[in-house]
Amino acid sequence: MTGHTSYEMAEQRLTKKYPLHTVHGVQKLLMDIHHLRSARFFGSDTSYISNILVDFERLVEKSNLTKKQSEALFTMYENDFTQAETAEMMGISQQAVSKHIDNAIRKIVLAAKEEEKNV
Repeated sequence: MTGHTSYEMAEQRLTKKYPLHTVHGVQKLLMDIHHLRSARFFGSDTSYISNILVDFERLVEKSNLTKKQSEALFTMYENDFTQAETAEMMGISQQAVSKHIDNAIRKIVLAAKEEEKNV
């Protein structure tokens, strides 16, 4: 055994799976957000899952998303909508939804990178 606690191993595994300082990591977390939220109560990595969700929410707050970016991001991922469905709900084009989501994710990644520099 390497001396790592099960919490530390869970943290490493989830940090590797959802690196919030990368576009891919944020996209992966958003795609899995419903699973993560339920696993927080029923899974084996409950403490760290809660931590990564809190970290994500903190980064969203720090990223200063525009109203449209926030609305597009959360309408799509909270409701499991497609971009087309989100566009219809928001009364904008699918391309505009895509742009808002891409820009929101980039801002979240920048907030994570900025946070890493200050640690």
